[in-house]
Amino acid sequence: MDGYEQVDAFKLQTKESRQSSSEKKEPVNEPQQQPNLEDYDNLWKRDDVPKTGWVCTGVTDLGEPVGVCEMCGHQIIRYVHHMYHPNFGSLGVGCICAGKMEGNIEQAKKREQDFKSKESRKENFKNRQWKISKNSNSYIKIKDHLVVLYHNKKYNTWKYSLDNVFCPEIYPTREEAMDAAFEALEKLR
Repeated sequence: MDGYEQVDAFKLQTKESRQSSSEKKEPVNEPQQQPNLEDYDNLWKRDDVPKTGWVCTGVTDLGEPVGVCEMCGHQIIRYVHHMYHPNFGSLGVGCICAGKMEGNIEQAKKREQDFKSKESRKENFKNRQWKISKNSNSYIKIKDHLVVLYHNKKYNTWKYSLDNVFCPEIYPTREEAMDAAFEALEKLR
């Protein structure tokens, strides 16, 4: 019976692939489907998983609460704390589990809040109204710091300067140069 089901599935695929582009529907941006929590284990209950001694290596924003904490397996998360243990490896977990794993829940909460604040500052930085200099370079002044973006039209690359000091790197896009300029400003906070 499996062979017939596979043939029917193939026929369905080929029929769909033959539709002309005018017949194809535009994809609809539907909300992401919530994960099935039954697919995840609770690693807190397993003896082979260390419960302490973990280190956070960073935080990621998934954009929506569509992830699942890989430690407890029952918390749907948006912000993923990337935890590492030398005797186990890496896990992406929620804030509370991250705090328990490293022994300080308040530290994990602060890390997540700091991450959110930084992302908000970055969004504000990118949405600012940049001015154009006489030489056609974009610039802004933020808290007594001058940021200038330079476009090399010959090579189609970008650089930035911060307080009249050029960065050593060259960036392929304006956005990457802006991101790097933002990170340089963050170090001066």
